[in-house]
Amino acid sequence: MCAVLLAAAAVQAADVATRARPCKEGLTTIRGKRARVFCGPARATVEVGATTLTFRGGRCTKSGPVLIVNIGTIVLPSSGTLPYFGAVFQGRKASISFRGGTVHDSVVDDVRFKLKGKSGGTFSGRSLLGKRPVSGSFSC
Repeated sequence: MCAVLLAAAAVQAADVATRARPCKEGLTTIRGKRARVFCGPARATVEVGATTLTFRGGRCTKSGPVLIVNIGTIVLPSSGTLPYFGAVFQGRKASISFRGGTVHDSVVDDVRFKLKGKSGGTFSGRSLLGKRPVSGSFSC
């Protein structure tokens, strides 16, 4: 019985491993456009209106008083539906952009935020395009 359970667990683990794609960080081309892929443990959640977006696989970089968060894939010029979350926190100012499916926007004016050292934080404000309430959190 124990051998059967171990064999079943091994098959399940192998199945999960084959389904999970390894992330390859760096510059690439997607449908003829330049893109930057970010990998790592960073995560973010954004609530915009009645929609909740979840982002996984990115990194946080701290340089002096500046904290930069990049999660997912950014295509330039910005287009497509690939998930991306980007934020820059410096002093008392912040800029946040996100894209998840067909939902995309930015929060740049009067962003309220609270950082938790280098490990994450929370934010809120109004979206640039639709003036909708936006709030969320991120962890590094």
